[in-house]
Amino acid sequence: MIIQALPAITGIKVKMDWNIVCKLLTKSKPPRPEPSEADKGYLKLREGRYEPELDKWIRKIIFAEEKLAVYIDTEYSVQYLIDIDIDVDEFGKVQTDVTYLEHESAFLWKDKNALLHVRSLLGEAYERVLHTGKASSAQVALSLARSIMAQKNPDVSYGWYFNSAAWVCALMSCVGAALWLARSTPFVRVWLGQTPFELVMCAIAGAIGALLSIVIRADDLNLNALAGRRAHVYEALGRLLVGMFSASFLVLALKGKLLLAPLASGAEHWPVLLLVSALAGLSERVIPSLVKRFEDAIETENAPRPGVVGEPDKVPANDASIGAAKAITPVAEVSQAKPDEKTA
Repeated sequence: MIIQALPAITGIKVKMDWNIVCKLLTKSKPPRPEPSEADKGYLKLREGRYEPELDKWIRKIIFAEEKLAVYIDTEYSVQYLIDIDIDVDEFGKVQTDVTYLEHESAFLWKDKNALLHVRSLLGEAYERVLHTGKASSAQVALSLARSIMAQKNPDVSYGWYFNSAAWVCALMSCVGAALWLARSTPFVRVWLGQTPFELVMCAIAGAIGALLSIVIRADDLNLNALAGRRAHVYEALGRLLVGMFSASFLVLALKGKLLLAPLASGAEHWPVLLLVSALAGLSERVIPSLVKRFEDAIETENAPRPGVVGEPDKVPANDASIGAAKAITPVAEVSQAKPDEKTA
């Protein structure tokens, strides 16, 4: 519309060359000259042109012959045109693999170059099976497409995971900074209260610690881009929530003097609380270790004691008293036997 309106606006006559327009839009030069009257069948296909048989716009032509053609449309889908008899069984084997890989490579949608590379290899697989009539000839192209997807999978999945956590942490950091600047206002002192204010600040510190944990443990994360972007976002949010709750529980334990009571008091307790909260979010073993500690304490308190119910506990004799008793018994027996010998 803008190009068509140029003559009316500027008064200059503009000669429309749609090949130049397509070149600017697709950023690719057509590999072949304009179709002539001698071109027959699918030889007339050109990149950036409309293909009426499948109602598609052509982005990249893999190959085109008079009765065979394979191309990538503007939606990065692999399309094929066949006007000859083919081996349906062999072609069907390749078509199944191509359809599966085309669906699984959707996670590359943001990386257009990688997506176009993979889809071009899938088009090459069609080209091989159509020319040779054997599905085995397409396995090289399919294997290359799989290898590219395997290389890009960790990068894309970690990008989804980290970006989701980073954006949430950035938003929470802004909220924490605003609350910290307003800590002397009536909103914090009266309406919110000191303890909830400390919990909120420490929870934000725990979320930042969880983000650091994601960065540090990047190589140990078991992520798969085939699960989709939404699954990675939910998992990142869950990891941040765990860090926030871990920091909050640890701060409550400190405030309740259940552990490390001196750290929760004093004029300079804020740096210690924030540091401990960040460490709680960074470490995934803080809450399990605290829970295990309390469970052990409860089990020790409720453990059954020796003795019979209703009777005083009997203190067993030690080894020294038993040995002393054994040592006295023979002396008594000898003393009792001596009078008998004298009587006799």
